[in-house]
Amino acid sequence: MKWLKEKGYGGAFIWALDFDDFTGKSCGKGPYPLLNAISSELEGESENPEITTEEPSITETEAYDTDETEETSETEATTYDTDVTEETSETEATTYDTDVTEG
Repeated sequence: MKWLKEKGYGGAFIWALDFDDFTGKSCGKGPYPLLNAISSELEGESENPEITTEEPSITETEAYDTDETEETSETEATTYDTDVTEETSETEATTYDTDVTEG
């Protein structure tokens, strides 16, 4: 913990929490002695960092108003009757009857 403080680190990382005594029966220091030791050593030593982020600026703009209208034209639906033949190694030929509708 001393090394962490000397180097100015902001905390500690524990690789495997299963090394801690969750029941408090092994060392007689209550449950979670490892986490409690780290917490008590680091607690109170931290300083609140200086906030360096500037407040965002607000830019007001005028609303864009338009009287333009978009004209659309409708198209008549067109249907094509198409036969598709596909040859595979397992069958001689497979024919699909498809209807394609546009519009």
